[in-house]
Amino acid sequence: MNTKPSNALERSFASLTNTILSSGPTMSPAKNNISNSTFVTNDLQQRPKPGLSAKEKQIVQQIKLQKNIPSGLLLAASFTSAEEVIEKNLLQVDEEQKVSLSLEDIQVLFKAKCVDQNLQYIPEREDRFIDLIQKNCSGLLFSLREHGLADESAKALRKILANNRTYTILDLCGNRLRDTGTIELAPLLEDNQTIVRLDLRSNDIGGKGAKALFNALLYNQTLTSLDLSGLSGINRNHISTKGAKHLSELLQQNQTLCQLNLASNGMGADGIKILCRGLVDNFSLTELDISSNNIGTAGCESLARVLDRTNLQKLSMERNQIGNKGVFVMCEKMKTMLTPTLTYWDLSENRITSEGVEVLVDMLKVDKSLKTLRIECNEFGDKGAEDFAQLLEVNKTLKKLMLGENAIGDEGAKEIGKGLAMNRTLKTLFLNNNLIKDTGAKRIIRGLNDGTKLKHLDLSYNRIGDRAGVEIARMLTTNETLRTLNLKQNELKTSGDQISDAMRKNFTLINFDFSFNDFSYKSFSYITEALKRNEKLLKSNEVERLKKKIELLQDTELRLVEVNDNLEKEKEEEIILYKELEDSEYELLRVRQQSQQQLDRLQEELEAKKTLTFEKEKEYRTLVESIQEEKDLFEDKCREIIDKTDSERRRVEELKKTKQAMDREIAEQLKFLANETVPLLESLKTEENNYMKEKQKTTVTEKELYLLARRVQKLSDELYPQEIVKEEIDSRPSTSSGRRPSVKDGSRTTSTKQSSASRSRR
Repeated sequence: MNTKPSNALERSFASLTNTILSSGPTMSPAKNNISNSTFVTNDLQQRPKPGLSAKEKQIVQQIKLQKNIPSGLLLAASFTSAEEVIEKNLLQVDEEQKVSLSLEDIQVLFKAKCVDQNLQYIPEREDRFIDLIQKNCSGLLFSLREHGLADESAKALRKILANNRTYTILDLCGNRLRDTGTIELAPLLEDNQTIVRLDLRSNDIGGKGAKALFNALLYNQTLTSLDLSGLSGINRNHISTKGAKHLSELLQQNQTLCQLNLASNGMGADGIKILCRGLVDNFSLTELDISSNNIGTAGCESLARVLDRTNLQKLSMERNQIGNKGVFVMCEKMKTMLTPTLTYWDLSENRITSEGVEVLVDMLKVDKSLKTLRIECNEFGDKGAEDFAQLLEVNKTLKKLMLGENAIGDEGAKEIGKGLAMNRTLKTLFLNNNLIKDTGAKRIIRGLNDGTKLKHLDLSYNRIGDRAGVEIARMLTTNETLRTLNLKQNELKTSGDQISDAMRKNFTLINFDFSFNDFSYKSFSYITEALKRNEKLLKSNEVERLKKKIELLQDTELRLVEVNDNLEKEKEEEIILYKELEDSEYELLRVRQQSQQQLDRLQEELEAKKTLTFEKEKEYRTLVESIQEEKDLFEDKCREIIDKTDSERRRVEELKKTKQAMDREIAEQLKFLANETVPLLESLKTEENNYMKEKQKTTVTEKELYLLARRVQKLSDELYPQEIVKEEIDSRPSTSSGRRPSVKDGSRTTSTKQSSASRSRR
């Protein structure tokens, strides 16, 4: 039985019911649930009418947030009011479609956005914002991309989401948080315990904002993915080396973060060097993107030094100008790693030539971990393609190889085709945007016919013509592994008919892009129909594939049951250990009390020893000061002695120099005298000989004079008396012999003088 509406709110409810009855079930799927679950039709997408009260307006605004109308609502409208439906939360919505925000929270956020953008508050604008929240912030995702959010919005988000336990993904990409907004938002990551992914791309975040963000994440145990990369535009992030320092500290402490995107942040080689300090022994980070940071060879050297001490599985180094030298450095390190972990490596746009490819291929011949290699937009040409062809012949782990835009021609393509024919593990091959013509394309297509397991082949934007198109048609009739084929923007024309005929016999190809080729409409239609048919077949066979997966999962389930049993046993053991732990804690408490008593006694002794030590230290300081004074005096004296020694040394050096000069002068004089003395010595020798002869003669004369003197004496004695003679003798001058001088005596005296003169000359 219908009840009469008793108030304005119930009149609104009745109006809503009448609208539903008159318009029929024009209901959309359930979307969201905000705070108190309500309902709305398309008629209630407009603003509340001016005649409603404030409470009615709020109710209708809440109703606008819910677009699900359950079929039992028509019956419920006869027995209850809208207010009761709202209060008792009778309208249930899927958890994945709920908006975990109250209307008040949304209004606070909208007002903050208006302040950030200097906009005037308008109800219609608020309504649109509520619709936006309903669309982008349901389930686990909270996304407000490119909405001009800044400081005030960051404050509002911190308040709204601090205690939220629903949202796990926070996407604020393309806003204007900058450093100040990031500083306001950072405390949210300390309070919120559910956010696992944070996207802050292109928010003009610099070093200060990065510091606040990384410090907030130091002890966060929920966030596993952080994206700080920069999109094109003026709001790119730029944490540079300033932010790299705090990021390094974060990686040393945080063992939860798994994915980190730092592309286009202007870090350079210095920033990467700082970042690598944090990567050492960090085994939680598995994905790192440092593209477009201009790290160069120096950055590669820093990465190579720590690569074996990380758990990196995905490394993106696109657009970093590393060149061949950077490849050399990285590959030399990867060759020596005992347990390599890298499975994805992006080296696109790094000016790598065939020399770098040669070293890279040598490394990949022994590497057993890399599964995806992206090396597009480089410069290695046919020579590098030949090296990759050799790699395909021996490598058994590579699953995806991307060689697009590398100036590969027919020669390189032919070699790749040969290698492809011998490979049984590669699943995806990209050769787009090259210079491949019919000859090279035909060899690649033949490689697909030789038992390869390739599922995805991209030959778009080449110069492939109809001759290769015929070969493609033959391949499609027999190949059962290829799922995706891209021939976009080539030179295929008449071969389109043959390819369309081949597609009638092919039941496995799902995706085939042949756009921008001159196919006929008939061929286009046949190929399109064949692709639709294959997609239906794939879906019809999905059950069988799922059954196989279920069988595999059943085996896994058995293992999980065993693990569960083991866990139960471990839990029982834990209970026993817990009891033992309690006993140990009691014993520990007793021991602690005893230890505390001993500690108190030791503390007293320590205080006494501290007092004694203080006095000793005082004496020691006094002694040290006196020693220092003596040391200073000693050093002064030493300096004086050293100065004197230096002056004496200089004087000795001067004396040595003077002596050497005098020695040289004496030597010269001696040499001169020697030259002058030789003739004098010869003349002296001659004179000496003459003297000896004269001496001999003189000796004979002396004897004769002696005898004569004797005779004269006798005669004198006889002629004169003795006294007279004595007086005469005394009155005369005496001679050396006591005799009177004579002529002979004079000659003797003269010869004696000559002899003395000659001796003196000698």
